[in-house]
Order: sequence, then C-alpha cells, then structure tokens
Amino acid sequence: MENTLATLMMNITNEEDFYLDEVLIHHNEGVDMIPSNEEYSAVLMKKKKAYTEYRQAKKEMQDYLIAKQNVDAILHENEKEEKK
Repeated sequence: MENTLATLMMNITNEEDFYLDEVLIHHNEGVDMIPSNEEYSAVLMKKKKAYTEYRQAKKEMQDYLIAKQNVDAILHENEKEEKK
C-alpha cells in the first residue's frame, strides 16, 4: 500500500501503527509534504529514485573527468620533458 494522506488518515482512524518518516517527503527547500494520492506518491518515489541514480552517475562522470585531467597533465609534462 502506498503512503499517502488517505492511508495515513486511515491508519490513524484504525489506530494502526505508522511511521511518519515513511510518509513524509522531504524537500531541499525545507518543506515536507505528504502525497495526496497513490499516483502522485508513485511518481514522486520514481522521481526520487531517478535523482539518486542521476547524482550517482554525475559523481562518477566527475571522477572520470578528474582522472582524465590528471592523465592529460602527466602526459603534457612528459611531452615537455621529451622536447627539451
């Protein structure tokens, strides 16, 4: 079952256990929200997963670029020394 405002209210009404951290969606702007329906909740969870994957891919690309710059700098130094 998706964690939405409706399911949260149902859990409270039925006096069932729930964990607020599983329901709240935290935003960088400092605003937390509870999805109002299952579709929206599902889309937000997919978006959150996609951003996590994007950040990981971006970090890996940055690491590769730094490694490439280091290799290029070493090769450039070697070329300078060979020309002398």
